[in-house]
Amino acid sequence: MFNKVFISYAREDYQYAKDIYEFLEANNFKPWMDKKKLIVGQRWENQIMSELKTADFIIILLSKTSVAKRGFVQREFKYALKYAEEKLNSDIFILPIKLDDCEVPEELAIFNWAEYNEYETYIEIADALNIQRNIRISTIPKELINLNNYSEQKVKLEGSISSIFQYDIRYPIFHNTTSIDTDMLNIAIKNYINEHISFIHQTVDEGQDEYTIERLKDQKFIYEISYSVGLVTNEYVSLMFYEFTDYFGAHPNHSWTSINVAFNKNKILTYSNFNNLNELKELLLKYNFNSEEGDEEFDNTLLNNIEAFTEYSDEDYFYPKRFEYLLLDDENILINFSNHLPHVSKFIGQFDFKYKIKNGNISIISHEQ
Repeated sequence: MFNKVFISYAREDYQYAKDIYEFLEANNFKPWMDKKKLIVGQRWENQIMSELKTADFIIILLSKTSVAKRGFVQREFKYALKYAEEKLNSDIFILPIKLDDCEVPEELAIFNWAEYNEYETYIEIADALNIQRNIRISTIPKELINLNNYSEQKVKLEGSISSIFQYDIRYPIFHNTTSIDTDMLNIAIKNYINEHISFIHQTVDEGQDEYTIERLKDQKFIYEISYSVGLVTNEYVSLMFYEFTDYFGAHPNHSWTSINVAFNKNKILTYSNFNNLNELKELLLKYNFNSEEGDEEFDNTLLNNIEAFTEYSDEDYFYPKRFEYLLLDDENILINFSNHLPHVSKFIGQFDFKYKIKNGNISIISHEQ
């Protein structure tokens, strides 16, 4: 709901459009661009006009090529302006993105534009879309909302944090529907976020010594939290957070945290198959895991890593002990044990399995079953 994004661009700027398309698709939006969506045999002009008219947002990529090019791209610009007339003056609808030092067309100059930067522009786009989307969702009756209409929130921190950290912290908030109270889920999410905000404040308080301040003159610590939403039904919601930090050490740190809630019992879902690395090793052996057919070296590396870290799964020596998981859909579960692996091996820490839920507990279904 309110997440359809039309991308208008010149053919010469295809790679920029493709990158933005993939970013939006990975961040809970439904982007549309002709090269990605048109299928053989469609009347392309009719389809483009239809998508333009029904879009919730229109991103216009401006370059020396597109602003000077005659043809259909100019028609897209004009129709975008026409549909903008139907919006409130306060609405965010057209998002111009300058790819180079081109002259912004006069009729588009009334909209604040962004100068393209591979990282910052994506953040600016996501922020603008989410602000407007949240406004729209807040105005509609509860009976028209479903759980997939969750809103993205962005944390804004004040004070000395901004001088020490380059941070980007995002999380979803799920709206109540006529049949589901999402308060417990949202409380679990906010508790997780608040715990990490507290950690940042603690880091700032401890980082006021002269040595740290000197190191931070040229660059900042990096702290980012993003998320993936998996299964969303009237019974369950499953999501996983990804945490990325860089404190100028030997390498950045990565970790994952999952939150899974059952509404019908109003409880946090638990995973019942195994609690330690040794049980995971046995499970993978049972599944006869192979990354690629005959890739024994890769398999041995995986199992050796699990075996090496099993001794540290004791709570006195190793944290976190539990495995993170994401219910991808109503049949498939992603088990993530990357938190238990050394940095160089984290990329082999995720596996998909079939699962079932019984009495609020999740269990892996073996191939034999």
